[in-house]
Amino acid sequence: MRKLLIFFFFFLSFSFSFAQEDETTRFDTQYLKAFQLVEDTRDSLESLIISMRNTANINEAQKAKINFIETKMHTLYDIDPLFSRITGPVTDSIEKLPLLAKAENYIVQSMPDEGIPLIFEFLQNADEGSDSAVYAKIYLAEAYREKQEYLKGIEIIYGLLENKNISLKNKAFAYNRIAALYNECGNWCENRSDSVVKYSNLCIKVSMENNFTEYLAASQNELAFVYRNRGQNQLSLDYGLKSYGNFIKVQRFPQAMNTAINLAYTYKKMGKLQKAEQVVHDVLELNPIKRSKNLYLRLYILLAGIKVEMGNYREAYEYISIARKMQSGFYRERINLQINEMSAKYEAEIKEKKIGLLKKDNEIQQLQLSSKNQLILSLSIGIFVFVVLSGFIFVLYRKRNTAYKRLVDKNLDLIKCENTHPVKDKPQNSSNGNIDEDPGLRNLAIEFDTYLKKEKPFLFSEISYDEVCKKLNTNRTYLSKAINKSYKKSFPEVINYFRIKEASLYLSNPKYNHISIEGIGQM
Repeated sequence: MRKLLIFFFFFLSFSFSFAQEDETTRFDTQYLKAFQLVEDTRDSLESLIISMRNTANINEAQKAKINFIETKMHTLYDIDPLFSRITGPVTDSIEKLPLLAKAENYIVQSMPDEGIPLIFEFLQNADEGSDSAVYAKIYLAEAYREKQEYLKGIEIIYGLLENKNISLKNKAFAYNRIAALYNECGNWCENRSDSVVKYSNLCIKVSMENNFTEYLAASQNELAFVYRNRGQNQLSLDYGLKSYGNFIKVQRFPQAMNTAINLAYTYKKMGKLQKAEQVVHDVLELNPIKRSKNLYLRLYILLAGIKVEMGNYREAYEYISIARKMQSGFYRERINLQINEMSAKYEAEIKEKKIGLLKKDNEIQQLQLSSKNQLILSLSIGIFVFVVLSGFIFVLYRKRNTAYKRLVDKNLDLIKCENTHPVKDKPQNSSNGNIDEDPGLRNLAIEFDTYLKKEKPFLFSEISYDEVCKKLNTNRTYLSKAINKSYKKSFPEVINYFRIKEASLYLSNPKYNHISIEGIGQM
């Protein structure tokens, strides 16, 4: 009878296991098919997911696999845009700009390297003391927390809290974030644990006085984390449950999921594995996986740890496998995003370089055009000056010719008069005194007469008194006296007389008949 009962129980266990394994095999087949359909149409994939969810008696690990397929589907069809929402605390009095919202989304998605440059860009155009600038700086400190550069974040928050004009809401937010910074900075932060408690309590005080439920919940969660690390598990649970309830109250579901993770770790530490598992399963239904991928990853890793301690290694393996696949997918997405951003930056740099080269070419062309214009202007000015000077010289030349023509006409009249009444070209005696009485004057007059007839200096228009004096080794006074006593004329009159006489010789010579009187005057 005993053997019969043992066989009967063995048969039931085998049948149940066979049925369960058959159900599992069918689910796994659908799971593999779902992977294949990722590249097919969206409708077919969604239909398959609905069918999988309707499968009878699926366990939590299988639900996790369905969630993982959904994340792949949303990645494939880009259903969940990267910057579609803001999950961080929102200050009602702040009019948020797209640039700041984009930076917040990067930071919420644990991508601080992308968010930090956007915050700096936002701060360049924001008023230094405005609520939005203070809010952006708090998020900058949060980004440094994610980069594990805790001292930078702490220094920023300290600087903000020194400002007496900071709004109460921003003050509560700053208290909460500096508590988080101290909470994660490690043992090398002096009085780390006490600082977390101090700033969390300050945040709680401000939040309760002004009904800032979200910041109240965030600080309660920080305290729960500190007390769990101190071994004060019950106090940690009290704060954790309050935090969870407050986040649900203000519908901050991602933050509520994060608080639930801390609660589950506390229950796990206390040895309450069933309670820890229940908290995780409850919170998995709180927010869709497409909106909380990172949190689902942490929850699956936590569930794997709980299952290991419960001795359920198969489900532990399934959870950790899903978590690792999700993690690999996140890395690929991040790498692809970074590649796309680097490609965009590279293309932007190339465009900037091309624009820079075009600007340089334009500048060179402008310089060349400017140089050409300056050369043309210089040439134009030179030509203008040349034309003006040429005109001026021409006018002077015409005046000189006109004056010379008049002189020729006058001399011609004298020539006619000379032909009618011949003039003696020899020196004459003065009526006032005989030139023979002064041998020096007589010799100078003869020497002057000989010089005029032999060298004919009167043919040169530039002949001067001083030049003749120098030639004859005398002075103006003595020469003038000799000319007056000898010719009864002045020096210019004697020169003109000899010029007229020379012109009369040309006029009387048939060889020069083809030359006009004006031409002879210019010879």
